[in-house]
Amino acid sequence: MVKYRISLISLSALLIFLNSFSFVIKFEVQIFILVILIITLGIPHGAYDYQVAKKIGLVSSNYKVIVFYIVYIGLVLLSLYTWYLFPFFSLLVFLFLSSWHFGSDWAISRNDTLVPILIGICILIFPSMIHQHQITKVFSYLVSYGNAHTLVLVMRQLAFILLPAGIFFCYHFFRNEGIVKGFELLSVFLSSIFLPPLVFLIFYFCLFHSITHLNFLYKWLKYNNFKVFFINGLPLSLISILFLSVVYLIFSNSNLSQDILKSAIILVAVITIPHMILIEYARLIKAN
Repeated sequence: MVKYRISLISLSALLIFLNSFSFVIKFEVQIFILVILIITLGIPHGAYDYQVAKKIGLVSSNYKVIVFYIVYIGLVLLSLYTWYLFPFFSLLVFLFLSSWHFGSDWAISRNDTLVPILIGICILIFPSMIHQHQITKVFSYLVSYGNAHTLVLVMRQLAFILLPAGIFFCYHFFRNEGIVKGFELLSVFLSSIFLPPLVFLIFYFCLFHSITHLNFLYKWLKYNNFKVFFINGLPLSLISILFLSVVYLIFSNSNLSQDILKSAIILVAVITIPHMILIEYARLIKAN
């Protein structure tokens, strides 16, 4: 995994270099690539939640299996209903939970809580420093333009406030976690600032977070055959992809690329709620 992490650092540097020469992928192409990678990497990284629940003893009987699926699906449907009625509130909750969940990628110990959350917040808000108009554009697909504009302004102000903290976190990782981990965090922060928001989302959510989590699951669930691992994750992945079409039908408007992006974001948001709760609980159990 160290080689893959180094390759991501190199990819980050390459993307930033190309972006500095105004080499920018067309927005509609960015949407297409993002949705494809969400389907192939983002969704599958949560497709093993039942096996995670089984590993930590949450589904030790048929009754508990039924309860698990009722609660899990219930949270997904409740989140979807909340998005339909209160999109701005749902977006705020999604951003907060994402910062918490992404921040856990950088936790060093089980008692390490505040720093990972702050790192997760930095990852989400640093893009607004340069790309506030693009983020406002994307958010306006989900909520009213006025709310999107106000939210991005707040994020941008907070980003400049937390920038010194981001520099300190990089210094801390270089000094205490090694050069690879230090460069890894630095590349994520620099990518979040300089890359177009959707390109950064592809880089971090799909190529960093999802693959890192899949690698963790492969080892923690004690697989020794990738084919078996892939097949076991396929059913829930296909169900989630089918659910994407349902979300699209509910939230579609008139612009195809906007509607696809909006549906993909909402799908990720609604399945993040039970997934994040389960994974954070599993991490707590694993730490103990």
